[in-house]
Amino acid sequence: MNRALPEASAVSPASAQAAPSMVLSIRDLSKRYNTTEALRGLSLDVAAGEFVVLLGPSGAGKSTVFRCVTGLTRPSSGLIDVHDHPMHQLSGQALRLARRDIGLIFQQFNLVGRLSALDNVLAGRLGYVAAWRVALRRFPRSDRQAALANLDRVGLLQQAYQRADSLSGGQQQRVAIARVLTQQSKLLLADEPVSSLDPEAANITLRLLRQLCREQGIGVLCSLHQVELARQFADRIVGMRAGKVVLDGPPKRFSPNELGALYHDAHSTPSADSPRIPSGN
Repeated sequence: MNRALPEASAVSPASAQAAPSMVLSIRDLSKRYNTTEALRGLSLDVAAGEFVVLLGPSGAGKSTVFRCVTGLTRPSSGLIDVHDHPMHQLSGQALRLARRDIGLIFQQFNLVGRLSALDNVLAGRLGYVAAWRVALRRFPRSDRQAALANLDRVGLLQQAYQRADSLSGGQQQRVAIARVLTQQSKLLLADEPVSSLDPEAANITLRLLRQLCREQGIGVLCSLHQVELARQFADRIVGMRAGKVVLDGPPKRFSPNELGALYHDAHSTPSADSPRIPSGN
């Protein structure tokens, strides 16, 4: 709902410098699998329009953070707020509705290869339309127009009716980004989104994510292993080891050696993501 802005004279200095709204707030998050502590008192914020990169070795706990934020696994303790949804305590219909505000981008794109790019983008509306429309792929005209507009926004309008599995890896990842835009997500979780892409496609994808993050006011939490890409594209870098945040700040605060040290002797730290989570939890 659009609201009229107050008159300039009514805006106080304090309100003019108000902090941006948070789309993700995590406080004292812990997760234990039997004797393994996957997360240990982790706290993290992501603001609207902010591009935050999670760095850390395999087993640092990055995937566990994503699973807790989306409600795929329940934390042992702590609070998770996504756009005013208490994800740490939701279940059933309330959890399904809250997930509409969370867009997901994966390493392997998670597209249906036999369907067109347009049909894959329309999957972003699954939480909003009746089941029969989904089964018959008869989405409202407004949804189809929005999906086409978002394909245009990521530079793939001409490929709208092309099978997804005929597209290049970089194009498929851009289809996934258009799907998130069509979902109208407030928070985007990108789990190693460029690890399977060549350097040029990786740069295009991250540049697009950062641009849309700022233009659309979407908060982005993106896990990466590539230190240089994190330094180039992140507004903020959060470094993790053994389930804890060990550094947090703008890229210019950290040298390449400081960030690279996150990965030194990683084999000697306990694996935070190694426990298997039973299907359906």
